[in-house]
Amino acid sequence: MTTMEQQVKITPEMLASKNYPKIAFYLAAIGAMFMLFAGLIAIFFNSLYLAIVWSIWAGLTSLIIGIGLVICSVIIGGAATTLVVRPEAHVSAGATIIVVSLLALLLGFGWFWIVGAGFGVIGGILALVWRPRAVPA
Repeated sequence: MTTMEQQVKITPEMLASKNYPKIAFYLAAIGAMFMLFAGLIAIFFNSLYLAIVWSIWAGLTSLIIGIGLVICSVIIGGAATTLVVRPEAHVSAGATIIVVSLLALLLGFGWFWIVGAGFGVIGGILALVWRPRAVPA
């Protein structure tokens, strides 16, 4: 089998028994969903509203911010998935989640991105400090 044919199927039973930073994963995933929602609102609603009411430049700015938030949410979601698939990479995934969440704080507007970035930072910190539990011999 080539590497393209080797796919990992993650089942609920495997997630329940696997040793990975569960709370960090869930917090980062929830944060990514909040940021994705904020980005999509900025792209589809705020940009149109601002372009019609204020100016085309305000709408374009909102569009760019929304695209940035969507990109940040995809990166955070990918790093959260890394916590499940490769728990040994929890330090790099946690650092990525923290840095991108803090970057998203500079981009967004509204309470969705603040909550999402907060969940991301807390999830990233928990991923950094996570230690695998010892397997009894």
